[in-house]
Amino acid sequence: MLKVFVVLIAMVFAVSVYAGTESSNEIEFLKLTLDHTLKTKDKRVDDWKKRYTEIQDKETENWIQLLGYQPPDFLIHIAVISSYLYEKTDDMKYAEITRDVLVSHAGYRDYFPDRLKNRVEYKEGVPVVNWFRMLPKYIDSYLRTKESGLYSKSDIEVLKESVAASVDIIFAFP
Repeated sequence: MLKVFVVLIAMVFAVSVYAGTESSNEIEFLKLTLDHTLKTKDKRVDDWKKRYTEIQDKETENWIQLLGYQPPDFLIHIAVISSYLYEKTDDMKYAEITRDVLVSHAGYRDYFPDRLKNRVEYKEGVPVVNWFRMLPKYIDSYLRTKESGLYSKSDIEVLKESVAASVDIIFAFP
């Protein structure tokens, strides 16, 4: 059910963003989706944290070893939707949600498990977001809201460091 819901959200969002034909119904749907996602965010974050802070069954642990550190990308999707809504509605609450998600995202590196620290891709540090899938969305979310006036100098420094840390991994493989 959740997968179907996420796919539906992605399809509606993609159509409205790329086709430029958003209607008030689509905007309302995105608002409802964002509200629901924000209500379930804490539980999803807790579940994500458990993945790295508790010993997992053998199959899950094998996936973690194979894939390495996977930041909580679902939070970036919150920023994507909220930044889009800010852009379309000029409602500052959406810019605030975006800023809060983007700036706080670097803190999830604190859950980086010791058991992965010896991997070659982390020798320069832990990425804040997945460079291939999420970094463009992370940057785009900031660009959509940067003129809101909500970002402090320290927020911008955190964002710059987050982007730099997320790009370093590209050069880690021989």
